[in-house]
Amino acid sequence: MRSMNEHNKRQNIFLRLQVKKWKSAIYVTESADLINWSKPTPALTDAKGYEKSNRGSEISNPFILRENGINRMYYSCGMTFIKDCGFCEPTYIGYAKSRDISKGYVSAAKPIISPDKNNPYLNLCSGCLKVYKLRDGYIGIQNGLYEKDGHSHSAIILLTSADGLSFEFKKIRMIREEFRMITPMDLRTKTFKKTAVGG
Repeated sequence: MRSMNEHNKRQNIFLRLQVKKWKSAIYVTESADLINWSKPTPALTDAKGYEKSNRGSEISNPFILRENGINRMYYSCGMTFIKDCGFCEPTYIGYAKSRDISKGYVSAAKPIISPDKNNPYLNLCSGCLKVYKLRDGYIGIQNGLYEKDGHSHSAIILLTSADGLSFEFKKIRMIREEFRMITPMDLRTKTFKKTAVGG
């Protein structure tokens, strides 16, 4: 995640660093020219214990939203093992804030998004989240992970929020095309069929 520091016009890159085996945290590095970068320093290493699991400790996928002098960091944390993939995905979405873009982030007491057995697109783990401010609130684009018919899947989910902290899941209507090859002639004549389906 890259962000511009308005005070010194330096670019900030937020990244996940593997600090040791099965342990990662979010670090930040800065540059004035996008060529020479500072040594990465810790930005967020604690998620109130939600980063920990029996497989290790994970904080990753930082996303910064700057608003009214506050840097709001949305991040993934925790580790859920996905059996049919053979690897872990983030369990929770956390939130932290700081007035200094490069340090001092304090996590909220609890994750803002957790797995939900009653949500068909979020019954395994929470993946990652990007949040954007609109005129009348916030939207979130989340990649949720879910199990269906004994297999894991991933879905892109649209969320809405009044405060950027409490999110409501929205049903997405998508366009899918028939499962066949679409030829250039199809595109010119618009003869291929499109079907609207519920998200």
